[in-house]
Amino acid sequence: MSNIIRRTWTNPLINSFQGPDARTTRSVFESLTEYMRTHIGIWGSAEGTTDVDGRIVVVHNGGFLPTAVLITEEFVSGTSHDYGPYHLHDITETEFTVHFFHKNGSDRANHDIKVYYQCLPSTRILN
Repeated sequence: MSNIIRRTWTNPLINSFQGPDARTTRSVFESLTEYMRTHIGIWGSAEGTTDVDGRIVVVHNGGFLPTAVLITEEFVSGTSHDYGPYHLHDITETEFTVHFFHKNGSDRANHDIKVYYQCLPSTRILN
């Protein structure tokens, strides 16, 4: 078995295009994936059945606390079209909970759900 060498990845920075929030070229990340997670976040999909309160827990394992989670719901065959709003609860570094409702405002309990999501990392402008 050969030894695997894990190379680090340095983000590109062209000095003439450097903005006020650009990082210096000394920022080194373990991988391109790590760089992407801390700069544009992570995305994925999840599906399952809501609990009796109309909630479903989505495991994202982003490794950071999202400042926002963007969600789009896809129609699941065999379910009613009585879709109402949904909102987030309990966002952590590993998971978030989504609460689904019917149009009349009642919880969408025991309902098949499929969502696509993007977890956004904290962004800030460096001085």
